[in-house]
This record gives sequence, C-alpha cells and structure tokens, in this order.
Amino acid sequence: MAAIELPVITIIVSLLVAACSNNTPTNNPDAAPPQQGSVPMFVVSGQSGRTVTSCDDGLTWKANDFPVTTNDEFNEKGLAFGHGVFMRIMGWGAECSFMRSEDGVTWKRITLAQAGLPNLAECGGITYNGDGFTMVHWTGDTFASDHDGFVWKKISNVDNKNEHVREVVGDGPAPGVLLAGGANDPSGMPKNPPHVSVDGGKTWKATPGCSTFNALSIGQNGGGMLGGGRMVIVGYKGQVCTSSDMVQWQESQLPGVAGFVQGKVSFDGEQFWVADNSRVLVSANGLAWIERKLADNVRISAVAKSDKGTWVAFNRETSAFYRSTDGLTWNAAKGPADGPDLHRIVFGYGKPSAQCPAK
Repeated sequence: MAAIELPVITIIVSLLVAACSNNTPTNNPDAAPPQQGSVPMFVVSGQSGRTVTSCDDGLTWKANDFPVTTNDEFNEKGLAFGHGVFMRIMGWGAECSFMRSEDGVTWKRITLAQAGLPNLAECGGITYNGDGFTMVHWTGDTFASDHDGFVWKKISNVDNKNEHVREVVGDGPAPGVLLAGGANDPSGMPKNPPHVSVDGGKTWKATPGCSTFNALSIGQNGGGMLGGGRMVIVGYKGQVCTSSDMVQWQESQLPGVAGFVQGKVSFDGEQFWVADNSRVLVSANGLAWIERKLADNVRISAVAKSDKGTWVAFNRETSAFYRSTDGLTWNAAKGPADGPDLHRIVFGYGKPSAQCPAK
C-alpha cells in the first residue's frame, strides 16, 4: 500500500465506524428504529430449524420449532435482522438454504435455487450490512442480497486459506463494516487470521496484529461484534483482537478462561459482553475486562438487550431463559420446553401476529 493511502483509508474507515456507533441498546446494531405498528422482539435460532421468540421484553418465550429434528439440512449456521426481516441460514454438511420471517414467528424457506444461487453445501454465516444481507459460504465466497433478502449475487471471496468460515458479523449503515473468520480446527491456531471488509463485503483484508489469533469455533463460542465504533473479536481460547479503525489492531486476553470460551460475544449499546457459562465478562473497549459471577443456578450462553434497556440471556443446552434490569441480577423467565440446542439471538422489530400482537 502506498504511504499516501493510509491516512485517506484511515479517515474513511473512521468516519464509517463512527457512523455505526449509535447507541442502539441491542446486540444487533442493525435493528433500526421500528416501522409504524411493528412489534419489538427477541428472536433466538437453534439447531434442527428451531426458533424461540419473546415479544414482551423477555418475560416469556415461545418456541416455533420447524418440523424436522435430525436432518443436517436444517442445522443453524447464522441469524441476522435488518430492514424488517429476520433471516437465518441453515445447512451443516448439507446444502444450505435461507429461512426468512417478517414477524419473527412464521418462517418461509428459500432454497438457493430460488435465491438465484448455485448449489452450496454448508453455509458459513450471515449478517446485515445496512443495505442488504451478506452471506459468506464456508469457502469464503461472499454473496449479497437486496434489502428484503430475496435476490442474491456473488460479490467477492474471503481468502481464508482453505479454512472454513464459521462466523460472519457486521454493522450498518451501508456499506457497513463486516467480519468473517473461522477454522477447521478450533483447538489450534488458524493459518489465516480473521478478515474485515469496509465496503459491504466487496473486498476483504486480513487483520494485522491478529496473526496468532485463536481460531473462531463453529460459531457457538466467542466470535465477533462491532459496536460503539469498535470491532471486538473473541477467539475460541479467550484471545481478543480489537480495533477502532480496522487498520491498527490490539490484542488482549479474557481472564480466567478454562480451556475455551463457552458462549457468544455481544454488544448492548455501551459495553461488550462475553457469556461464559457461570459468569459474564464485560468491557467498554475490548481491552480491559470485568468479570461478573452469576448465581449458582444460572448458566448462560448469550446475552442481548432490548430497546427498553432490559438484558436477556439463555442457556443453549437447557433452553432456560433469564432476564435482568441491571445486568447484574438475573431472574428466570418463562421459557419453552427443552429442545435442540439454541445458538444465536437478535433483537429487532417484526410485523404483528397472533403470537405477537400490536401493542
């Protein structure tokens, strides 16, 4: 890169990231202000086509299970919300496909053929970039959609050195800042660090300073999140890499990680959270982390926050849900019966339905 380019790129990226740093209180910064008549809600995705929804600020949760329990074709690989649409991708060792919902309750499957894409086995991840959805296949092939997630086209490739892309996250407004990364062997070191894009996935660059970064796992442990103008990437074994301009990167380490991180990273509008079973780790900048122990009977895998300032969390293995008004004390919520493992959560706004009527 020519010396004259760096300041220009840094200024552009800084402006882009600053534009992303609204204080929307949710782990999904793309949850734009609601359309008139829409219902605020949390949506959780899980294995075997499973989804769970809460539209009363996390007090009660209801499962909307897909009628398939074992088929790898319906195993969860990603969840995103944007432009009034919840979008999931599925397919583990099988052809991937999309599940689309405008109310967070009823879902319609969109095959790759219907989306205008070729056959692809095993999706990598999906996010919303402020202008449409971006899906990265495990091979690194990157596809972009229109606002509504119906029409797709290939736009680039993440050169991930034959390692499976397992995690895709991003933030708007368009074109957004995106992250893609992963590895075949989450217990070891990846051959290639995570990659970032500042143009909605059209081009990708490796993250310098993250060269020894522990592999992102299949997506249930660690991962990445952009919030408050900063990207925070959490590795499988607790190594953290973070940047505020997507050019210079700094590393830190989560304290007290025993073997591997047992939950996801999220952003609540002010702080980053890493769920780690019997505790959570909280940080304003991804460099200094504060540990908060949970009550003896509370174990959580992911944290999110509503537009009313309420935190919610769940245990992916037991389907237990929790709710907190201060982020410190967690109370059990009325959750669904146990079922297939739960993985990801987003906050967004859906159309009214019988399950989630207009307020």
